[in-house]
Amino acid sequence: LIAVGAVLLLSGCGSTKMAGSAAVLGDTTIPTATVTELVAEVRDQIEAMPKDQVSEVPSLVMLNQMILSHLVLERVIDVALVAKGITVTEAQVNEFRDSVFAQYGREVIINQVAVQQGVSVQQLDAFMRLVYSEQILAQALAPQGADAEQTQALLEYVGEVGRAMGVEVAPRFGDWNPNKLQVT
Repeated sequence: LIAVGAVLLLSGCGSTKMAGSAAVLGDTTIPTATVTELVAEVRDQIEAMPKDQVSEVPSLVMLNQMILSHLVLERVIDVALVAKGITVTEAQVNEFRDSVFAQYGREVIINQVAVQQGVSVQQLDAFMRLVYSEQILAQALAPQGADAEQTQALLEYVGEVGRAMGVEVAPRFGDWNPNKLQVT
């Protein structure tokens, strides 16, 4: 019985609500298959990189948590933006992405976010949208605040939004930490 219970716990199948899901946010589900596909994309990309550009390959557990964190955070940030009446356009995100590429170099950013954030080149635009959205939301929450104050306001507000949405993560991936806005 203990072995069966452990298998159910680790597979995340202890609840029919979580069956096949990496996370559930209210009525939105993030399938485990999506996380698995994205992990494979990132691992393939990292393996294809020149070895001198890879300081440390993230573990499978780390990649799963990073990727699921981004997927959950994208949805929570979208709800937070709507709640504050903020619209982020594709043109704004493209301008932001292009400025980041101009400052640091496209290949450097592509490789860095793959290794450090678990973001494949195929998911780079979604990641840039997330980063840009976080910046815009933080500025709206604390318009006169310094960077640290804006970051704190973002953490608090988005954490509250996530708690209100009822973020649940399958046990095999970890837990959603609304204070850090990540799966741990």
